[in-house]
Amino acid sequence: AAVGHLFKVAAGVDSMVIGDIQILSQIKEAFNIAIARNTVGLLLGRLLQSALRVAKRARAETAITEGAVSVGYAAVELVSKIFADLGSKSALLIGAGETGELAAKHLVSKGIGRLIITNRTRSKAEEIISSIGGSVADFQTFQESMPMVDVVIASVTSPEYLLLKSDLQNVMKKRFHRPLVLIDLGVPRTIDPAAHTLKNLFLYDLDSLQTIVDQSLERRRAELPKVYAIILQELREFSAWLESLQVVPTLSDLRTHFESIRSNEVEKHIMRFDEDDRELVQLLTKRIINKLLHEPMVQLRNNHKHEEMERTRFAQIVRQLFGLEKHTSDDTQ
Repeated sequence: AAVGHLFKVAAGVDSMVIGDIQILSQIKEAFNIAIARNTVGLLLGRLLQSALRVAKRARAETAITEGAVSVGYAAVELVSKIFADLGSKSALLIGAGETGELAAKHLVSKGIGRLIITNRTRSKAEEIISSIGGSVADFQTFQESMPMVDVVIASVTSPEYLLLKSDLQNVMKKRFHRPLVLIDLGVPRTIDPAAHTLKNLFLYDLDSLQTIVDQSLERRRAELPKVYAIILQELREFSAWLESLQVVPTLSDLRTHFESIRSNEVEKHIMRFDEDDRELVQLLTKRIINKLLHEPMVQLRNNHKHEEMERTRFAQIVRQLFGLEKHTSDDTQ
């Protein structure tokens, strides 16, 4: 149950937002810290590696992480659909709060050609620009930048409209009515809704973006059966590996490993012996193998005297020393 829970969390199906990849980053960070502190044992190491593989497969084989599930990302997704080549476009971001900062990062990740940020507190805008690139515009005069941009995302709280219809009429004249996309993330609205009647001006608000988010979440939910199938498969493989650490499978695999080496070597060289001696060679080599395996077998059988974790560790060391891990992974694939 614990292993299955970790796999679900890593794959993003047991998160507040389906397909959330932030929790996976936290798992990776915790794993790296544990490795650096030398606190990862055999079981935990294998468990975390399996969890990361589940997450990787979920992203590669399903659409569990696709689509916008935040209004900031939905805004950028919308822009990228309107403009096929974002690399040749410019964007103005009004507001540098958490939502605005995420929108700025999404724009950069989508390859926006130029990014301008304006904020009442200029230092906050400069802080974001210093990490992702772009330029800062004074909040009092940001409208002067609008004729040069193709996208405006407003993510700021204001008791009145920051952009009136008349303001945008002037902007559209200066840009010779080239298409302009405005996205209003403000609550209440910060862009005059009447502006949507202007030619070649496309205005979207939170309601339209929420529809995109809801559709994305629904598509992600439809991918859950595929992800659960991956989790079940990886859970079976982990369980098979875990069972292989027990004494009986290790004893069997160890003897099989030695016998395979013995029989292969005998087969290579048996023709060098007289026919009357070949049976003796088989018998002699088998006795040598039995002698070599006697003490390891005794120690493994007496392993029940130790604590469970110690028994597991001991069995795993034996498997690693003699290369039995490869056989186990081959059998479970």
